[in-house]
Amino acid sequence: MLPNGFNVFPEDLENALRVAGIRDSVAIETKPGRIEAVVLPPGTHAVPGDPRAAPALESAEPEDVRRQIDAAVKAANRSLGPNQRIAGWRVWPEADFPRTHTFKVKRDRVRAWAAINEPLPVVDDA
Repeated sequence: MLPNGFNVFPEDLENALRVAGIRDSVAIETKPGRIEAVVLPPGTHAVPGDPRAAPALESAEPEDVRRQIDAAVKAANRSLGPNQRIAGWRVWPEADFPRTHTFKVKRDRVRAWAAINEPLPVVDDA
């Protein structure tokens, strides 16, 4: 729940990012009212048979990767409500998130990592 009383469900944001081309992500609130996304690095491959898999971003150039992720986050933001918008994003430093034995993301570990890493802001051009 955001300070303004709105409920924001991480799954809604993560699904919007998946539709926009990000294979997997974790939406977190880093500060009161600030929603950020932690995304898997582009070019990582999904586990065979994983129904959550979406096409991975292909470019290996860091600036191209940044532009592709930023474009995907902006596209996701356009499909989300004003109270659900993603304010920043970061790339997870490994090929996959830490997971439980049932393949759920260990959100506490992702949140702890995000607390010490600086996000890249999402800036709308329009």
